Amino acid sequence: DTRLAQKYAVLFSPNEWYWIDSGYPIESWLITSYTIPTSPKRDNKTFNYYFLTVHTRSKHTIGYLQG
Repeated sequence: DTRLAQKYAVLFSPNEWYWIDSGYPIESWLITSYTIPTSPKRDNKTFNYYFLTVHTRSKHTIGYLQG
């Protein structure tokens, strides 16, 4: 029900996407980490490592700016 979900086509260009937590639904414009049962695969583990590294740093940055 967010503005992002309702107007993603207006907010993003065709080749843009948004990084999200794994609790969101799968959409072509949303990127999330792999979850069980596909997460143990080698390529998926590598993707998850880098995905979560960026995700954690962005969360820390937002927390720093808010604090």
